[in-house]
Order: sequence, then C-alpha cells, then structure tokens
Amino acid sequence: RRPSRPPSTGGLRRLPVVRPANEIVGTARRRAYNDVRPDKNVANVRQRARKHGATKMDHLTKGLCIPLRDVVDGYRREYRRLHPFERVVADLTARARQKKDGLTLGDVLDEIHEGRKE
Repeated sequence: RRPSRPPSTGGLRRLPVVRPANEIVGTARRRAYNDVRPDKNVANVRQRARKHGATKMDHLTKGLCIPLRDVVDGYRREYRRLHPFERVVADLTARARQKKDGLTLGDVLDEIHEGRKE
C-alpha cells in the first residue's frame, strides 16, 4: 500500500452550502405540484384523487428529504477529510456556536437527520 497523503488544505470550501428553508420548501412544493399528474388509467374518480394526493405527498416529502440528506452526508464526509488545521478551525467555530446557541454541530446534524426520517 502507498502511504496515505495528508489531506490538502481548502476543504472548508468543499463543505456543502445549506440552502434557506423557504427555498427548499418552495422548490419541493413547485416540483410536487407541477410534476405530478392524475393517473388516467384509474377509472374511479375517488381512487384517482386518492392516488394523485398520495403521489403528490410522496414527491413533496422526497423533495424535502433529499436536499437535507445531501447536506448531512456532505458535512459528515467532508469533515472527516479536512486538513488537521481546518478541522481545528471547524471545531472552534462549532464550539463558539455551541456556547452561543447551546447546540453542537453533531446535535444539529442529528436533528436534521431525525426530522428527515419522520
């Protein structure tokens, strides 16, 4: 095996950008309402409406969960790959935020992940 190279600097730029909540919700709603069409193969109007509503809800929840999953996974993946100095900077920033708000970065990521699963 080749000896592992120490990670290079510049990893803080690779951290995923967290989009504002109203942008994530707006995009998910727009896609759910515009992309889902009623199924013409279902003859019964009540069953067609039920299927249409369920499909819309499914698209909406996926539209909300997928960007959040990408952010959580991206932060965890990139944090492990950071240069030691950048990891210390990220830790200090997270600790300052923890003193101010009382929440650690891990707690916030876990809450996002749990909310996404519900």
